[in-house]
Amino acid sequence: MDSMVKYGQETGKNLIKIGKRLLENQELLMLLVNTDLDPLNKTKHPETINGYKLMNKNILFVPLLKADSQDTSSKLVLYVDGGTINGLNSDNENLSLLINVYCPYVEWTITGDNLRPFAIMSEVRKSLQDRKINGLGELKYLGFDMSGLTEEMGCYSMRFAINAFS
Repeated sequence: MDSMVKYGQETGKNLIKIGKRLLENQELLMLLVNTDLDPLNKTKHPETINGYKLMNKNILFVPLLKADSQDTSSKLVLYVDGGTINGLNSDNENLSLLINVYCPYVEWTITGDNLRPFAIMSEVRKSLQDRKINGLGELKYLGFDMSGLTEEMGCYSMRFAINAFS
């Protein structure tokens, strides 16, 4: 069920492709950037968000979120959490993808009887679940876990596998 990558050489490129797919989802971007109680209100927030300005700011590829980068906006961190040699072809590795959703506690509650981290995870799933990424394969959502809690923010880890060559 995991992605097959030859010698791991495409791993970084594939993470960037997945990040770019997430940057196309305006509702996800609004949840990440608009820190008020009603982040999806288009009357209050009529402007279109340029997703590429959020690359390496709200959508990150380095799995460490330092204290100085923990501001009042939510963040997504994409990374490959492991790889195993493919039994059918030892040149290829099966990879799995984790997306950590960091959300400051002061932002958790939003209008509409929802909580921001779960709204963000829903939009991530809408953008990626059962979707094909060009040259990579189909992403499969496997579930999520609570990943970490600090005094300022909580983190959920979403797990994905990639059905390459399907």
